[in-house]
Amino acid sequence: KLQMSGIPCEQRHLPIGDMAWLARCGDVEIMLGTICERKQVNDLASSLFGTRYAEQRLRLQHCGLPQLLLLVEGNTSTVHNCPGDTLE
Repeated sequence: KLQMSGIPCEQRHLPIGDMAWLARCGDVEIMLGTICERKQVNDLASSLFGTRYAEQRLRLQHCGLPQLLLLVEGNTSTVHNCPGDTLE
């Protein structure tokens, strides 16, 4: 959707997170201070009851970037294995 809107973007594998913003000048890239982790609401609910969420959160907190975003996609009312209050 970004490309369709005329916003330059590219896909590549990131060692952590799902989205990052870069500044580019010639061949030099600088990662700006924000990283975003996307989660489907059902995946987030499942990971809360194991160690996966805590481990991932710890890795994000120690990645060195000052702003971390958790983008939760979906409707919390569709989750049946976790109370809605927990996800909000």
